[in-house]
Amino acid sequence: MLRTTLCLLSLLTAAKAQVVISMLPTDTFLRTEQDPGATLSFAIPLQAAGVLAGDWLRLRMVGDWDAGGGGDVQRELIGVFAGGSTLLAANLQQRVPAPVTGGTSFLAVSGTAIGNLPTDITQDFWIARNGASDEVTVRVPAGAVHLFVCVPDSFYSDNTDPDFDLGVEITLVPTPAYPGTGGEDLLLGSGVLGPVDLIPIKTAVAGNTVSASVYSPLDLLPLTAIVIIVADVIPTGTPPAVVLPDTWFGVTAVFALVDVMQPHTRSQVLQVPIPTGFAGQSLWLQGAAVWANARNGLFLTSEAHEVRLL
Repeated sequence: MLRTTLCLLSLLTAAKAQVVISMLPTDTFLRTEQDPGATLSFAIPLQAAGVLAGDWLRLRMVGDWDAGGGGDVQRELIGVFAGGSTLLAANLQQRVPAPVTGGTSFLAVSGTAIGNLPTDITQDFWIARNGASDEVTVRVPAGAVHLFVCVPDSFYSDNTDPDFDLGVEITLVPTPAYPGTGGEDLLLGSGVLGPVDLIPIKTAVAGNTVSASVYSPLDLLPLTAIVIIVADVIPTGTPPAVVLPDTWFGVTAVFALVDVMQPHTRSQVLQVPIPTGFAGQSLWLQGAAVWANARNGLFLTSEAHEVRLL
């Protein structure tokens, strides 16, 4: 109760800003079995901090934890959005009574350490993953008024945090210029006469070369995942007449790059030389990946980039 109250006061004080919420590595919203040291994840009240459905949050893991003898080195964290603030009994697989789907799907690879009972729920998502990214930027889904976070584990009683530094940093960030599928695990980088970056709006002139590539910051896409960069050219100031949700290209778009994602790497680099005669047009680029674990069951898309041609 005291931790929940402090969390609330902290969020109210830091409304519309950045806040770090401390947590225990024994906290969980997942099912447990014969796990007496497991404690309840507490509900972080989003609306009390001025965060509403449709807003975008950057969630970053702070610190690390010990999974039981392996050292204080674990860097994994998951979350779930919810329409309520309560958790149900520990022996239930779905302990969050009003879960809301968001972010990149977390799939539990095993059940409880005792009994191997299933713990997976479809609505939870990755925040940080060992050896990969320690943060995500996600769109708050409709119906979400609270956020639960925990470390992913099959047994919580032996988890410790010797230096008491474990937590989650929550930052309300501006809505992306051209958002993709809610902040799933795919980023597009683009560059003009230089390395690629995440800045979504750029300018170029005839003779410049525009480069682009995609990557999976959480390194979750399988070896068989097909990644695509879609390109379209449209008069500047005219948004694309989109044909699919969470996309920024129309019927004139082409597959400018098709690749198979390799682990720990970016895709191949697309290079587009800008010819003369295209001033006043915009080159639109967006990354996509075909993945069965995408939230829509088919594909995920990155934020799109617009290169305005002068």
